[in-house]
Amino acid sequence: MSLIVSAACTGGGPGAGAAGPLHIGVDLPLTGPEGPAAQPALNGIRFFVQQHPTLDGFDVSITFADDAAGGFPNPQRGASNVAGFINDPALVAVIGPFDSPVARAEIPVANAAALAMVSPSTSSPCLTRDTFLPAALDPSGVAINFFRLAPTDDLQGPAAADYAFKTLHVLRAAVVSDREAYGQALAAGFTKRFEKLGGSVVGHADLDPKTAGDATAFLTGVKTAGAQAVYFGGATAGNGCAIRAQMKGIFDPGTATPFLGPDGIADDPACVAATAGNAFHPAFGDLGSDGRNGHDRLRPRWGHRQPRAVSDRARRGRPGRPLEARRSR
Repeated sequence: MSLIVSAACTGGGPGAGAAGPLHIGVDLPLTGPEGPAAQPALNGIRFFVQQHPTLDGFDVSITFADDAAGGFPNPQRGASNVAGFINDPALVAVIGPFDSPVARAEIPVANAAALAMVSPSTSSPCLTRDTFLPAALDPSGVAINFFRLAPTDDLQGPAAADYAFKTLHVLRAAVVSDREAYGQALAAGFTKRFEKLGGSVVGHADLDPKTAGDATAFLTGVKTAGAQAVYFGGATAGNGCAIRAQMKGIFDPGTATPFLGPDGIADDPACVAATAGNAFHPAFGDLGSDGRNGHDRLRPRWGHRQPRAVSDRARRGRPGRPLEARRSR
């Protein structure tokens, strides 16, 4: 938040030295399946602003918009939200969006107005890497206006492989993807890194959790082949966590058989519910002492426990605590 405000203030906004309002836009999918993650993120932003209500004499406030339409994040609605932010002369930067397709629509709109954006969770490499970045995202030709906190998709699978092999001491794993390009990239990244470390992938399946349903035959086969863990590459909205539920009765339950994947398998309440009580291996990032104290102050203000999405979406834990790979949006 400090980075956003300082960068925005040096790039325009109210006149220097003149006290007045300073607005931060927030664009998140506040309704629909991603609402349970986005709403706590919004609460975290609100909490920060309440703790830091002024900056160099300017009164800081937020204005937020929902980029979901019909229950799901909508790129066109996101772009419209950004256009609305640009019309506010006191608005100096935007936090968001959550999802890469929404970002692809919003970035050129904000870029043309030199409006800074910082996303907490988008992870498509195409949004920031020169090798992939389409010229359409940079219509101004000069302004680099988009920044993000999450690692890119190509780092998530290898990070999970490192954790499985080095920390959990898994030597044999099964890999499942949801058939989508994103999920297959995660699965390929995990497989390549895991095998390079010396592990063995004893089975690979491209399943569509939205339609294929029963994965028990595959799971039974990889159990027989000696799989000690299952890695799932895919988005959680497709009911991918149902695979974890189907592991029950085939593999040892709970933490005895780790189920690894993108961050949604731990943060998405619907996905967690789909495990049918077959708990995950614990996975969480280290907040550090300041982060934990902040959560202690935030929790009573908002009346419920905040998911990790509020604080840090890609931090390395202390020794003995895992690195939680974060989901591509």
